[in-house]
Amino acid sequence: MTETTACSRELGYELRHRRELVGLTAQELADRMGWAQSKISRLETGVRGATETDVVQYLAHLGYPVQEMQPLRALCRHAGRHLGYWLTNAHTQNFHETRATHITSYHPDEIPRPLRTGDDPPQPATPTRRYLIGEGAIRRAATLEQVLKLLLLADLPHLTIQAVPDTEPYGGAFQVMEFRLYPPLVHVHAHAARLTLEEESYTLPYLALANRITHQATGPEGTRALLVELADYQQLTA
Repeated sequence: MTETTACSRELGYELRHRRELVGLTAQELADRMGWAQSKISRLETGVRGATETDVVQYLAHLGYPVQEMQPLRALCRHAGRHLGYWLTNAHTQNFHETRATHITSYHPDEIPRPLRTGDDPPQPATPTRRYLIGEGAIRRAATLEQVLKLLLLADLPHLTIQAVPDTEPYGGAFQVMEFRLYPPLVHVHAHAARLTLEEESYTLPYLALANRITHQATGPEGTRALLVELADYQQLTA
């Protein structure tokens, strides 16, 4: 398979999306630019090697002004990096999540979105998701509405929720995304942004840690029993 990176695939998707918004086919754009259609295809599938000049020419022939090119020019500068890059917006995260086959998330200190009361629940089917949540975080957030939402979500076939005992520290929050065609990605939560890791020497320790937490956490049935206990308590004290 031709080499891509997480960032180059995101860049390719963004370029293709902008071309489709303008209403041009890849061949029509190639003809307009004097490029081979295969070069357009390589750019839009995220094959490494796209230059910032390529991106500027591509967008210019679609009619985009210079100021609207800046985000994709910046993305292009990161596209060849395997070590990782900072993720600062939900759109980038959603791009990778919707292409994953399985996601494992560890949240020691809070109920993660989209499991919180008032948030839209995760969409069904692919990817399957496993949420590993600190037991203390579940107890602290245990309003009746929140507990009932977790109980309902725990019954979904594509979603697993496990409470993690607070007796052993595993570090901060992170998310492991696994793909059918690409190497795993890891998002490490850090203040207002997230670091996206792709290099195998960085992602493998997180894969191992996710497996370790999964096996040491309370199982799905035990977690469900904890949630039922919390719901009963909330109703008794209401």
